[in-house]
Formats: sequence, C-alpha cells, structure tokens
Amino acid sequence: MLKIFISVLFFAATCVNAQNFHIVPNKVIKEKIIIENLNVDYHYSFEGFKYYLGVNLDDKTKEFGIYLLVFDNNGIKKFHSKSFLDSNTHSLTFFKSRLKPELTIILGHNSNEYSWGNEVYLLENGIIKNIGLLDVATAEPEYDLETDISKKTSIIINEDEIKFTFLVDSLTLNPGGRNHEVLSSKDIYYFYKKKQSTLELFKE
Repeated sequence: MLKIFISVLFFAATCVNAQNFHIVPNKVIKEKIIIENLNVDYHYSFEGFKYYLGVNLDDKTKEFGIYLLVFDNNGIKKFHSKSFLDSNTHSLTFFKSRLKPELTIILGHNSNEYSWGNEVYLLENGIIKNIGLLDVATAEPEYDLETDISKKTSIIINEDEIKFTFLVDSLTLNPGGRNHEVLSSKDIYYFYKKKQSTLELFKE
C-alpha cells in the first residue's frame, strides 16, 4: 500500500514538472597509460571531466578487476570506484536534461559473457557519487543471453526524486545470478531520493 501511495505521489508531481533525460553520444578514447597504479586502456571525456578505466597493477591486492577514476580539467581526482571484480567491461552512458543542466546521470555497464547490470552515478556541482546498481538487463530468451539495458532506460526527475523505468517488454532481474527472474518491465522500476543513500527497487 505504501509503495502504491509513493508511486501516485511521484506521478502526480511529474505531470506538473517532469524532466526527461536523454542520452548524449560519447565515444570511447583508447589510450594505454598508467594512472595511480592502474593500467588504463581507455577513457571517456565529457563536459570537463575524464573517466579512466583500468586494472590494478598490484598483484598483491585482493581487489582485482576494473576500476573507474574520474578527474576534472585541473587534474584533481573527483572519484575512485571500488573494483568491479569479475566484470570484463565497464562501459559508460551519459544522460543529460536541458532543464537541469547541472546534473549528469551516468550508467556504467558491467559485463562478462553477459550483462551484470548498470552502476548509477550522479555528477552535480563537481561532486560524483555512486548511488547503486540497476540490477536488470534485457531478456533475450531465444539466445539465453542478457544484454545491456542502458540504451533502453528512461530517466525522469522531479525536484529531488529520480525514477528509472525500462523501455522493453520484459527484462531480467539479477542477471547472471542464481535467483534471476524474467519480469514484465511494467512490474519493476528503481527510485531514488536525494536524502537517501542508494537506489530502491520496487517490484509489483
């Protein structure tokens, strides 16, 4: 009942002042360099920030895998992620809204042989933070495969509330996990409020 009440409030507000985010195309820049003991293979450049992705060169660390480092135009580090462990990729998709230009929403796709969902980053006023994982992927049952859902993600913001929905008929929740399940996209969404620390999953 509480979930339904929250949804009604959100949609009532978005009807008045909804702001839809759209994808801004951005190319991967392949560049082999070493930054802070990371062997970087590629990076992205977007609105004065550089997003470097690489693996740790220290064989003694338990935190193997890909990391994300973000620097501003002055070379000041703004973000250092935890390791994405067994993921072989962490590709970024950037979202902007003309009505809220100070906010950038970034989806970071984790994958190996199939999708492991998308990390969600918020960049606002020079501060970047990870607010959680969209633990979903497109369902491709004919190929027994889950793929990146970032290009099929709809993001709507109203004041301090952000809602993530998905423009597919069905999707896989917890892709690659032991308890993965295929659901109608109408039955699931993610919700974030500025006062909370992480995304919340709502499932009908």
